[in-house]
Amino acid sequence: MSADTDCAKVRAQLMDFLKQELPADLAAEVRQHLGDCPPCEDCAAYEQRFVALLQVRLRSAECPSSVRDRVLAALRDASPPS
Repeated sequence: MSADTDCAKVRAQLMDFLKQELPADLAAEVRQHLGDCPPCEDCAAYEQRFVALLQVRLRSAECPSSVRDRVLAALRDASPPS
């Protein structure tokens, strides 16, 4: 597998890695790649800062109750996937 393919694979899994949602073995592979690949490490650092900023900004954002009620009603009425 080429380095470009490894980078593409890591970048595709980056958000799951940052949210700690990858299985331990895959997370270890991503962590190893980030340690060996400065461009991917920079990308991960950027994404991490971006997500942190979003979290700060969204704490004060509130969904209007009318929208929340419509979403909850739609979820209640939706049939489960088959």
